[in-house]
Amino acid sequence: MKKLIAIFSIGVLLVSCDATHSSQDKEALQKKYPKGIVYSVTVSRYIVVDSTNVLDIRVALDGTIISTVKIN
Repeated sequence: MKKLIAIFSIGVLLVSCDATHSSQDKEALQKKYPKGIVYSVTVSRYIVVDSTNVLDIRVALDGTIISTVKIN
C-alpha cells in the first residue's frame, strides 16, 4: 500500500508542475510569428525564420519567452 501511495504522489507531482512541452512552445511561437517557420534547437531554444528575420528565441520552462536575438 505504501508503494502505491508513493507512486501516486510522484505522479501527481509530475503532472502538476507548470512545465510546457516542446510542441506547445513551438505552437505558441508559430502563433506569435505566423509567417515564420519554427525550428527546435533544444528544449528551451528555438530558431524562427521568416522572409525578413532570423530569430534565436529562448523559452522558460513555463513557456514564456526569456530572450529574443535577431541573427543577421
